[in-house]
Amino acid sequence: SAEGELAGRARFLESLVESIGVVSDSREPGEILDRTCAEARRLFRARTARVVPADGEPMPSAHESEGGLRVPLRAGETAIGTLELRRREPFDRVDLMRATMLADFASRAVENARLLADAREREDERARLTERLITAEQDERRRLSIFLHDGPLQSMSGIALMHDAAL
Repeated sequence: SAEGELAGRARFLESLVESIGVVSDSREPGEILDRTCAEARRLFRARTARVVPADGEPMPSAHESEGGLRVPLRAGETAIGTLELRRREPFDRVDLMRATMLADFASRAVENARLLADAREREDERARLTERLITAEQDERRRLSIFLHDGPLQSMSGIALMHDAAL
C-alpha cells in the first residue's frame, strides 16, 4: 500500500509539473490565470476553480473555506487575487500545500508577464524617442547648412568676388 501511495504521489507531482508547463506557456496575465484555473480543476478534481480579483483588503494565507480552498495569488507584496477551489469531497492538508505551490507559480508567471509587457512598452518608448532624436539632429544639420550657405558663406563669396574685381 505504501508503494501504491508513493506511485500516486509521484503521478500527482508529475501532473503538477506538467500543469506548471501549461500555465507558463502563455505571455498574457489573463490567459495565465485562466489556464491556472483549468489546471487546478484537473489536478484537484475540483467542481469549480476561479480567480477572485484582489479587493485591496489584506490577503489571508491559504486556508480551507466552506466546501473548498482559498489560496492567495500574490507576487511579492502585490496582491493579484485569490484562487478558489470547490469540490464535493473535502480537501486535505496535502491538497492545500499543492494548491499553494500552483498558486505561487501562477503568481510568478503573472508577474513575469506583466514585467515583460512593461519592458516592451519601455523599449517601444525608447525607440520612439531615439527616432525623434535622430529627426531633430537631421533638422538641425539642415538648418545649419542653410544658414551657412545663405549667411556667412554667401557673404564670403561676395567679398572674394569684390576682392578679385578690385585687383
